[in-house]
Amino acid sequence: MLGDARRYEAQAMRELWPQLSDLFETDDGSLPDIFVENLSGDQVRTIYHWIRTLGDIYCEHGDPTLWDREQQCDAAIKSLDDPAQLVVDGRVEPFRHGLTEFSVSGVRLPQLTVKVSPNEIEFDYRMGSEWGPSQVAALFDFLWAIQQMSPSAKISHSHEGESKRTPSFTNAWCGFTRDKSAT
Repeated sequence: MLGDARRYEAQAMRELWPQLSDLFETDDGSLPDIFVENLSGDQVRTIYHWIRTLGDIYCEHGDPTLWDREQQCDAAIKSLDDPAQLVVDGRVEPFRHGLTEFSVSGVRLPQLTVKVSPNEIEFDYRMGSEWGPSQVAALFDFLWAIQQMSPSAKISHSHEGESKRTPSFTNAWCGFTRDKSAT
């Protein structure tokens, strides 16, 4: 595990951190977004199931819930066998919850939130000192794994509440995927 952390640190310091530190290191109070778009329902389901194996889920006010359209009430996400499929089927509203105790290749990521919709998954994060070169490199490996599950997915970043995508993230992601594809 320590070897993974050192490898991530070296990779990130060399390639990712110089391009992306401004999107992660200073907490300005915003929650930037990372979008995984252009997904089929099966891909949404597969990716969400995989994400749930990487850590636990939380909500600031108890167990995360979603709105069940058929029953017209909140339902605890942890009590449902396949909440992502319910979203894809339109039986429940898209939902969002936090991810905690979340590690990728031995590197613990700062808390993220995930939003599950019928044809996309969205993450947001709080900028700040918890992010560093190793965490950004592990985040990109996490996104790469998602890209492998859904080759047609479009992965992008924007600042909270903006529709314009962040060019520095796009450029870093394109370089990262090019390098990963070459190995």
